[in-house]
Amino acid sequence: PLRPEQHLDGVSFLPVLKGKRTKRGKPLFWHSPLARPQHTGDANCTVIREGDWKLIDWYDEGRLELFNISEDLSEKNDLSDKMPEKVKELYQKIVAWRKDVNAFIKVRRNKSEIKRGE
Repeated sequence: PLRPEQHLDGVSFLPVLKGKRTKRGKPLFWHSPLARPQHTGDANCTVIREGDWKLIDWYDEGRLELFNISEDLSEKNDLSDKMPEKVKELYQKIVAWRKDVNAFIKVRRNKSEIKRGE
């Protein structure tokens, strides 16, 4: 059964999995507050995908990466230094989204842990 208290936002991907085209309106966000070394690496991150753009906030490391997915599907060309305004625009959306969903963030720097929300 659905648990609305656990689903603060979201859109079903079922139509896409069935091969149907959908209009992408809102940006997509995903958040990995706990590192998963066997799967996605040992750093925590929040990601926004809006249109052709993808911004990754590696908040444990204090760095951002920006990719144009339509031109660089394998994410080899980080554009964050070349496009600071796009980084700022997408990062502000990440911060607002994390606040809206009360995302848990556990920052691990220099062997100390800081729990924070933005």
